[in-house]
Amino acid sequence: MNFIKSATSEGLADADGVTHSEYVNLYRHFAKNRELSIIITGHIAVSREGRPEARCVFLTDGEGYPYKLRTRNLRRMTEAVHSENPSVKIIAQLNHGGRQIPRLQLRKNKTSICCSPIQKKVNKSAFMFKTPNQTPQSCKYIKDQFVIGAKQMEQAGFDGVQIHCAHGYLLHDCIKAGLIQFVMEILTEIKDQCKGILMIKVNADEDNLKFINEAIKIVDIVELSKGSYDNPNDMIENHRSKPAACFIEQHQELTKQKAKICVTGGFHTREEGQNVLMEQICHYVGFGRLYLMPQITKVQRLSFGRMVQALSKFMPLINAGPATIFYEEEQRRIAKKIALKNEDEMKRVGIMWWFVCMIISFFGFQRYNTIRDMTK
Repeated sequence: MNFIKSATSEGLADADGVTHSEYVNLYRHFAKNRELSIIITGHIAVSREGRPEARCVFLTDGEGYPYKLRTRNLRRMTEAVHSENPSVKIIAQLNHGGRQIPRLQLRKNKTSICCSPIQKKVNKSAFMFKTPNQTPQSCKYIKDQFVIGAKQMEQAGFDGVQIHCAHGYLLHDCIKAGLIQFVMEILTEIKDQCKGILMIKVNADEDNLKFINEAIKIVDIVELSKGSYDNPNDMIENHRSKPAACFIEQHQELTKQKAKICVTGGFHTREEGQNVLMEQICHYVGFGRLYLMPQITKVQRLSFGRMVQALSKFMPLINAGPATIFYEEEQRRIAKKIALKNEDEMKRVGIMWWFVCMIISFFGFQRYNTIRDMTK
């Protein structure tokens, strides 16, 4: 079946950006699902300074620690996935957080550089994010980081990479700012130097159509999605409706190209995805949250109470953010093998959980930290 497990941040790396057995457990769990054609990892930052959140896998150069340990442990995960399900492809999503790296996270990344061609901080984010102080043109090494990262993923046994050009991160900002050539050079170099599948993730917006038409000539699969921290209402809408599917219905000429099209967002059941595929609107349907609960049934809509719902009209992130964190926690609970049945997991949600979640995330922490058990 042409279903894709879309990238969902899992936060299962240690402080050095190295994964361990829980990461293997999680992706082996996904691989057991025989309806999946492709599994895409949560975003892997191409550098420490580009890491958008705590416990995100990030890449480094060199031949010593932690480069060798990270590569070996990632290879153990890809081998486990291929052993569990030889027909599924495992893809590494590469990303740079750009201006969507919180201030506290920048300190943990040991950098003061906030890079974006859009020199203003994220809209309606209060003091959470910093105003960018560098551009991609002045940080020319960023292009190399994506290319070197793709090579490292090939060495770690991945079947390919997905370059994250959506959701308000660095390369999405480059596209918005008209730096399409900068992004195209990254894609071209990866295609020339790596043998695996090349995917991109891009927002399903009319403003991105020029880039999509260029990229579709190079890449193998285009995944369409929606939303960013600048437009958190789009993030919410992406989970409630099907903006990517509507976009591709209006631009069916894109499906006639060599590259395949995947639409992600708003699909709550397998049946909804099957209907889109049967109508031949696209080649793949991506699901994120459908696969993040212990039993794969239907995506649950989370409710944090009327107060949060009312406040979210003025600051949408206070609703969208905790919802994302809940599903991140579900992945960590699955990886640690402590997840209960769906209905029991949903009982954790409520105003008290939301309050604790907001406090923990404000200080840049998370629950269920990674156990470093694959150091030898």
